[in-house]
Parts: sequence; structure tokens; C-alpha cells
Amino acid sequence: MVRTTYKQPTQQTYSMRIEVKDDDKKHLEKFKSSVGLNADIKQRKNRNTSSVTISRKKLVIDLWKYGCVENKTNKGFIKNIPSKFIRHFLRGFFDGDGYIEKDSSKYRASLVVKSEDIADFIKYHLSSFITHIETDGNYYRIHIERKDEFFNFINYLYKDSSIYLDRKFATYKKRIEFLDSRG
Repeated sequence: MVRTTYKQPTQQTYSMRIEVKDDDKKHLEKFKSSVGLNADIKQRKNRNTSSVTISRKKLVIDLWKYGCVENKTNKGFIKNIPSKFIRHFLRGFFDGDGYIEKDSSKYRASLVVKSEDIADFIKYHLSSFITHIETDGNYYRIHIERKDEFFNFINYLYKDSSIYLDRKFATYKKRIEFLDSRG
């Protein structure tokens, strides 16, 4: 879970909070380090979450410029992402709203999205990997289920990457090690 909340921008105030499950607190440290942010990570024990608040005007404006909006699950928010960052963006989205099957006898990765705009963006950029898409009117479930597409997809997202959600990366590594051990 990655949650982003905002105070509406005014001429005096620019603020954004990124919130993750306590288990993923290290991800906030990576984020802070990658953008040179000097802010404390706060814990919300009643929700089992950790968060960091960004109050640097330029950073908040840059995130808004690329469409990072409050409640990303329900809103389309993808704007102006340079092509060289698409893979990294998709990895971040997958880390937040994706799933890798842990059972090594199954080849499945899935993303669940609510926004049609986001689903269309993912379909466009990941069409060569996608096996099928289910929708129930509220959510789009995008599945990658064939062995070759599954491994190509997770390698596309995680191979040679340096910023990722540790628990998703650990599952990726286990699946690649399992594949390598089978020859």
C-alpha cells in the first residue's frame, strides 16, 4: 500500500505526504535519499503505517507536474512521463498495486487498478506481457500468466533496478533463482 495525501496548494503552502505500510518503511528512506529530502518519517500506530511529508516547493510541483495526485487508486494520474522513466514508473506502480504469485509452480503477476486511464496506460506499455484483463465495473485486473511473459515482465521491472519495494524484489529474486535452479 502506498498512499499519497496533499494539502491543496496555495501561494504559501506546498505539501505532500507519502504513506506506506510499516513493513515498507525502508522504502521511504530510499525515497528520501534519492531526492535529497531531510524530513522525519512518522509512524501512525493506529493504522500501522509510516509516512514522510514533502514540503519542498519544487519537489511538490514536479510531482504534481507528472500527475501524482491524491488517492491514485481512483484517479488517473499519469502525465508527461519521459519515456526513459516509463519502466521505473511501472515498477513503482506494480510495487504499490501489483502482485507476484509466490507459489513457484505458478507463473502469475497481476496489477489491480480502479482508474480506466491507468489501466489504458498499463495496457499500452505492457501489451507484450499481458495475458488477459478482467473487469467487474469497479476494477481492472491485469494478468501476466504465461511462463515466458511472466519472467520477461518481472525482469523488465526489476533487473538492474536500484529502487524498489524490498518485499516485491525479494519475491522476484526467489522466482528467478527457482528458474535458474531448474536450468
